[in-house]
Amino acid sequence: MVHMPGMDMSMPLLPTWARVSWALALLIALVVHLSHVYRMSGQYRLWVLGHVIMAAAMIPMYMPEITGTIGFTRLGLQIFVCTALVAAAVSIVMRLRENVLNPLWAMLTLDLAIMAYMWLPAMSRLPVIDVLFAVYFSYQVLAWTLGFWDRIPVLDRSMAGGRHRPAPAPTVSVVSLTAHTGFASRATSAVMAASMGYMLIAM
Repeated sequence: MVHMPGMDMSMPLLPTWARVSWALALLIALVVHLSHVYRMSGQYRLWVLGHVIMAAAMIPMYMPEITGTIGFTRLGLQIFVCTALVAAAVSIVMRLRENVLNPLWAMLTLDLAIMAYMWLPAMSRLPVIDVLFAVYFSYQVLAWTLGFWDRIPVLDRSMAGGRHRPAPAPTVSVVSLTAHTGFASRATSAVMAASMGYMLIAM
């Protein structure tokens, strides 16, 4: 058995209690997102499935004693390269179908690509890139916590018209996949983003 690439268990930012706490938080996020995969359909189910894969992969990254083998890390890299490509393809298809790029699909594509990056050996990663990605995930934490995703016009279903709201201009498209989710979804999405940012700094 070996540790995850670039992860030193003596690092001060990765004491046992922190790793166990993050793993438990990610397990809760995994359960919440799995429930959504079961209950939802269409684009939303596919989009949440990407988060399920990320949550499932982040748990062993915080518990390398369990699954920290070289073969496992190589598999993780392959999985996330493939899933990032799939998400990119879906983003393009949805862009062509809905006449606008959905930022949620773009975000998922970037998240999966960063996950692939995180599975690279330490010598293949750059500290400045780690910090930039960590800052990006810090923004995500704020976005999910404060509901920023709901304020993007293209993700606001209310822009489709109604008694008190004008319909959008003909050039504006309202996408099918929106960020209108409950507290549990937002909280667990924020936890996932925080765990990924923390791991990038701690590795």
